Amino acid sequence: METIQEQVEQELAGTEMADKPIFLSPTPLNTVLWRVIVRDDEQQWEALVSLLDDDKRISWMKQKAGKWPLSDKPLRIQKFEAFTDGFVRYQEEGDTLTATDIRLGMAMYHPFRFVVADKAADGQWQEVHPTQLDPGIIVPRTIPALWMRLLGKQDIDARLCNRFDCYD
Repeated sequence: METIQEQVEQELAGTEMADKPIFLSPTPLNTVLWRVIVRDDEQQWEALVSLLDDDKRISWMKQKAGKWPLSDKPLRIQKFEAFTDGFVRYQEEGDTLTATDIRLGMAMYHPFRFVVADKAADGQWQEVHPTQLDPGIIVPRTIPALWMRLLGKQDIDARLCNRFDCYD
């Protein structure tokens, strides 16, 4: 039986994602459904892959990765990026910049998300002491979606949504 790692590597061969850093982890409380993230400096691709999938093609969701906006990268941010092996997403949210450890959590629930910079009156970003943000609740409908995806229902994407039922 082919491993998830082998399946992912075969899928990536010959694509723009080949030779990019890969993060592979089982989803909560099982080793049947795996979360896969491929990342470069500009974007990330995320997918869920089940050992029970009939179709071995992987359906990837592409997102912007975001960048640290200042010319100097503070030691704190350098350490965070080293700790996460570069699997960090920077995102502007109004006048704040957040940094998220995208390895942990899933389906839009990421418990390690921090405000790391604020926009000053002149429009320039200024580093702030990191403040961890509340990840919010786990949306109850994601639990059955996680279970159905584990069982091989491949129309459920990495956000645990399908074409009829999604949240943003």
